[in-house]
Amino acid sequence: MANGEKGKVENSVLQAVITLICGFYGVYWSWLRAKELNDYLGKQAINPMLIFPGCFACFIPCIIAMWYLSKAAAEAEMKAGVAQKDDSVLYFVLLFLIFPLGIWMVQEKLNAVWQK
Repeated sequence: MANGEKGKVENSVLQAVITLICGFYGVYWSWLRAKELNDYLGKQAINPMLIFPGCFACFIPCIIAMWYLSKAAAEAEMKAGVAQKDDSVLYFVLLFLIFPLGIWMVQEKLNAVWQK
C-alpha cells in the first residue's frame, strides 16, 4: 500500500468472535492493523516487530504495541475527520483488559476511517 492508502473494511464482530475462539488471531489482527495504519499515516506509528515476537517476551512488547496501535487508530480517526477527540486511552484499556472487545471497538473505528 502507498502512503495514505486506506485499509480493508472488516466485519468487526467476526474479528472479535474469531479472537474469542482462537486468541492467537488477535495477534495476527494486530499485525495487519499495524501495517494498515502505518501505511495510512505515512509513517511507522507502530513497529510490527513488537507484536508477534513480543508474544515470546513476557508480552511486554505486545502491551507497548497495544498502546501504539491505540494512538495510531486515534490519529487515523483525526486525519480522516471521523473523531473530534483522542480516544486512545479507551482503546488501550479495552485492548489490554478485554482484548476481543477492544478489537471490535478499534475495528469499528478503523472501518469508519476506511469508509470515509
